[in-house]
Amino acid sequence: MNEIGAEISYEGNVGFPPLLIKGKKIQQNDISISGAISSQYISSLLLIAPYIAKGLNIEIIEPLLSKPYVLMTLEVMKEMGVESSWTGNMISVKNQTYKSVSYTVENDWSGASFWYSFVALSEKGSIEIPYLKPDSSQGDSILSEIYMDLGVETIFRKNSISIDQNSRKLSKEFNYDLSHYPDLALPIAVTCVGLGIKCHLTGLESLKHKECDRLHCLKRELEKFNIISQVNDNSILIEGNQTLKESSKVIDTHKDHRIAMSLAPLVMKINNIKFDDENVVDKSYPKFWKDMEDLSFDLKRK
Repeated sequence: MNEIGAEISYEGNVGFPPLLIKGKKIQQNDISISGAISSQYISSLLLIAPYIAKGLNIEIIEPLLSKPYVLMTLEVMKEMGVESSWTGNMISVKNQTYKSVSYTVENDWSGASFWYSFVALSEKGSIEIPYLKPDSSQGDSILSEIYMDLGVETIFRKNSISIDQNSRKLSKEFNYDLSHYPDLALPIAVTCVGLGIKCHLTGLESLKHKECDRLHCLKRELEKFNIISQVNDNSILIEGNQTLKESSKVIDTHKDHRIAMSLAPLVMKINNIKFDDENVVDKSYPKFWKDMEDLSFDLKRK
């Protein structure tokens, strides 16, 4: 933001709030930004681009991870009357005005991933989730394809989906490049653990920049259940046929909502899982534990 003429400074430690932001008109309209850290930075700049006097040209320094999120941002902006162009690694948005429209927000495919995991690990499961569409602009809708290989079939209905166990024989190994779908890595990894399938997930460079270093934190928490994995900067490898064991140890959520919700489905295979912070899910899915209770899970609170 400062690079394109904003005036923002840290009042204390660099990189942490509080921030001091001085309002001013932004005149500069060219910026280069890495695509390998988080698509959220790119989406944030795109959202304000129409209000910049000369518009904004964003050069994305490759590789671009989580590309579907950037595409979704541009698609929603178009619904609101804002045009853009994307050529090579350059996205351009001219100075223009958002229009007021009626817009229905679809349910969250990323949040649905945990229920796919529950169904995959159940003896016989079926869950209906409202307001998810087959032609979704959300990249994580790839779930419906990915989980076919993990024993779950998606049936699209008029205003919902039904996820059911299918009769396909599971493979002994699951390999996938999740460069564009990194939020799915944790639930998929845990699903493979519960099914005893060898799992190798790649393209996960951005996960170390999330609420925690997700791959290393997941590795640490899985070890509490006797599951060993190999992790590096962009991948996780979990050998198949490892034996899940009950644990009296409390799961550290590392202040990360996805750590808690990804590990929760293991309750289908072991009796008890204890988490250090039930409120961590509030960031993205505040009713997660309530939905589990509605499905007859007996949750014990502190």
